[in-house]
Amino acid sequence: MIQTSTITQKGQVTIPYFIRQKLNLISGTKIAFSLEKEKVILSPLPSFFDFRGSIKSKKKFDIKKMRQSAKNQLKKRYGKSP
Repeated sequence: MIQTSTITQKGQVTIPYFIRQKLNLISGTKIAFSLEKEKVILSPLPSFFDFRGSIKSKKKFDIKKMRQSAKNQLKKRYGKSP
């Protein structure tokens, strides 16, 4: 199935809905572009959470502790937290 889109003056392109749906692309997804001969290959980049479960640990992952730790580090570095 061929899908088309138009490049804007700023070099932007809308990825057709069918392709976004097939690749599970949502707003904010990072995309990698690569060139293969005369073709552009578009691939979604994995997010931090895509790696969840890939490393075995006896400690349970706690997102609240991770966020608190990040805030503490920002406070230490910049004297304030978000």
